[in-house]
This record gives sequence, structure tokens and C-alpha cells, in this order.
Amino acid sequence: MHSFSEYGTLYEFRVSGVTASGAGQEAVERLPTPEGAPAGPPTNLSVEFQTPDVVALNWSPPMANLRRGRVLRYTAQLYKVEDHSAPVGERNVTVPKAVFVGLEENTEYSFHVRAFTIRGAGPPSDKLILKTDRDAVRAPLAVSALATSDSSVEVWWEPVPSRNKVIGYQVRK
Repeated sequence: MHSFSEYGTLYEFRVSGVTASGAGQEAVERLPTPEGAPAGPPTNLSVEFQTPDVVALNWSPPMANLRRGRVLRYTAQLYKVEDHSAPVGERNVTVPKAVFVGLEENTEYSFHVRAFTIRGAGPPSDKLILKTDRDAVRAPLAVSALATSDSSVEVWWEPVPSRNKVIGYQVRK
């Protein structure tokens, strides 16, 4: 009798009779071990600002030896650091990425994430702190350009709503 400690693993057993002539026909049985809730948190948390008020949070699954089964989903929670009593955003996703929109300028946020198997939630990751910029202006929408001669180009765009008054745009080549 063997004991197996790998949760959520599919084992294949092959059994055959052996005589002096060699091994006989094999019987094959595949048995999965039960899954458990993850024993470790998601890892490699990172932040990527898509615009000043939109952030993509990325992470990796828990370490393989701590997954204890197949990770079915993640829950990512975003909090304001100054008021950590309730999340300002929560995403349930099946991939290791979540996007949060409408962040306030010049504000510190923290986020953590948990992995879930069929047996429940694992421990939360460490918190990662991010800070939005002060007075950041988003890029204009629907930027287009048209060559009007061999040496000139006409550029136009749609302005974006902003918390602050935009006093101009800068066009760079």
C-alpha cells in the first residue's frame, strides 16, 4: 500500500502478472487524488497602468506544490490604503489578471488576490501598494493623421473628459 500526498493529481496504475516467460497483459486504472484548497497564495504580483485611472493587476498562480488541485478562479480585491475597511473593487476572474477603472488621482491603493480550487480559497497574497498620479491627463481618443503634402501632416483627435481643465495638447513626431 502506498500513500500519495499530491492533491488533485491523476495517477495511472498498471498491473500485470509475471511468469518465467515475462510480463502478461496489463490492466490500467487511472485514479485522481482528492483536491484541497490551495495551501499557498498567488505570487509575482505586478501593476500596469493602462491610463492614469485604469490599472491592470497581474499575478502568477500559487507555486505548483501548494496549489493542491486545479485553480478554477481568482478573487482580486482593491482597497484605498487610507480606508482598508471595505474593498473599492473586487474582481472574480479565471485568468491571473484583473482590470480596475475609475481610480482617484493622487491616491494610494493596495491589492491582494486569492486562488480557489473546487475545495475553496487559499490564503491571500501579500498586499501590493500602488499610487495614482496627481493631475494626470489621459490620452486623447480617436487620434487620426493625414499627410497633406510631402512635408506636412494634419492631426486631429477627440478630447477626453478630465477632472482638471486641459489647457492644451502637445503633438510630437
